[in-house]
Amino acid sequence: RRDPRPRKNTRKPRRYGGRGRVARKFFVGGLPSSLGDGDFRAYFEQFGAVSDAIVMVDRSTGRSRGFGFVTFAMDESALACMRAKRHEIHGKYVDCKSAEPGPNEGGGGGGG
Repeated sequence: RRDPRPRKNTRKPRRYGGRGRVARKFFVGGLPSSLGDGDFRAYFEQFGAVSDAIVMVDRSTGRSRGFGFVTFAMDESALACMRAKRHEIHGKYVDCKSAEPGPNEGGGGGGG
């Protein structure tokens, strides 16, 4: 059984690269299928300037895959997003967490 009380967001933002930088890119899951890139970006702009926002779509059907990524222009905006207790877009609560850096985005130790 789920606890109906709102949960407190106790996660701390991840810092990458050893320079104390805050992760500005977030994975957002559980998006409503009616959500487009414009509304997705508009929601997150309440926290500050957004440099990139995209809802992922299935190439063959053109339908939303139910998740997306948002990148903030400034650390302060990313921190404000993380401090929000819950994110509700188009009447649906969504999951927002720091995105893991990909192999070409730094954070890796690489090769040879």
